[in-house]
Amino acid sequence: LAADAELVVGMSLGGLTALRIAVTAPELVRRLALVDVTPSAPARHTEMTDAQKGTVALVQGDRTFPSFDAMLEVTTAAAPHRDRK
Repeated sequence: LAADAELVVGMSLGGLTALRIAVTAPELVRRLALVDVTPSAPARHTEMTDAQKGTVALVQGDRTFPSFDAMLEVTTAAAPHRDRK
């Protein structure tokens, strides 16, 4: 993300990401254009499987870890269907 951007455009998941940036770091987003962002995302969360919710937890969880191994443990616990290699 360019700190001096006049406009941030986000499409689909990128739109949700851009919206998150606009809320958490408004100084980085002067203007925001959202394209094809799913308005039903909160409702869809209740319909997700445990594996899908685990992946979402990664996005909403801790941002810093004491070590790479600690991050790897959290990642694999949240998404057990993924290979560790």
